[in-house]
Amino acid sequence: MNAKWLLVLGLTMLLTACAATGPTFSEQAALSPAVASHMARLTVFQTATGMKYVDLPPTIRIDGKEVGSCAYAGFNSFDVSAGTHVVAVDMWDSPGKCELHVGVLGGTTYFYEIALRPEHLAAGQVGRFFSAFGLFGSLVDGLAMYSGMTAESAGKECGGAFSITPVEESVALSKIASLRASR
Repeated sequence: MNAKWLLVLGLTMLLTACAATGPTFSEQAALSPAVASHMARLTVFQTATGMKYVDLPPTIRIDGKEVGSCAYAGFNSFDVSAGTHVVAVDMWDSPGKCELHVGVLGGTTYFYEIALRPEHLAAGQVGRFFSAFGLFGSLVDGLAMYSGMTAESAGKECGGAFSITPVEESVALSKIASLRASR
């Protein structure tokens, strides 16, 4: 019985240590200024689903420039000029990235959800399978996994460990209200 409680406590501490820790979206939204008429606000979020990459937040890039990240169970907002932009997510130790071309209007907030790409994870496991079941050591196993992920993401507009998709405001607000700001 004690071992189960220790496991639950340990997992809780792990998730808490890796999750976003800033104010909730509701708290931050109440304090944030309105979006200027010539700007748009892009809010990216990642819900608390799955355990893979909990401790590795995806990097957010807008028009090729790194602007921040989005922690597990967190969100981040960025103001950009009205017009066309490329929003991308990637992870420093995983091949590929997911790009989304967006057109945004001034004075408006847009929401984008970041999620794990199961195809990418599966490709890594297939790569590991072909490394002769890890018989050649962890280096070969790691290279085979990385090769599988690279092949899966090659030439795709949305490759890599994470995807990013637009979410209608009413749906996003129901998912994001209690998420915390990424720092």
